[in-house]
Amino acid sequence: MRGLWNLSRLVATLLLISAVIAGCSRGGASDNQATETGQSNSTEQAGTPTRVAGPAPDPAKVTINDLQMIEEWQNSQIPAYPESSRVRFEPFPSQVENAGMMVFRTDDSPEQVVAFYRGALRALGWEERRADANTVVAERGEAALTVQVNQQEGGTAIVLLLTDAP
Repeated sequence: MRGLWNLSRLVATLLLISAVIAGCSRGGASDNQATETGQSNSTEQAGTPTRVAGPAPDPAKVTINDLQMIEEWQNSQIPAYPESSRVRFEPFPSQVENAGMMVFRTDDSPEQVVAFYRGALRALGWEERRADANTVVAERGEAALTVQVNQQEGGTAIVLLLTDAP
């Protein structure tokens, strides 16, 4: 029963992240632009824009001593992205201390952010489960971390989700 509760909570949280990212990405460049040949692109023809994440950038080389851990997540060893500003933190119940969703903003590209987290988490002993151009999913002990990165007008949004490992 507890496993079902955790799964339900994880699904609800992922839906919340999707809503946050969708809301943050509004107001950017339209996906429905014509090509040079005058043809509409495939997202316009399909009626709904689809985002296909490309391959993940290579992990950045990081030095553990240079990493600044997020205060609430020090015990889980989760670093803040350098030169980013925190927008909000929404805690939720979990077996992991101070679990929740944290949102940051930076002027750096999504590729730089994903590369940083791939390198930093690996250096801190996290095991990467998957990664693409906009997402890193890693586990360490009883904790799972999802890093979702989204380019938007005026910068890049970084959504960190700390939950129980499956």
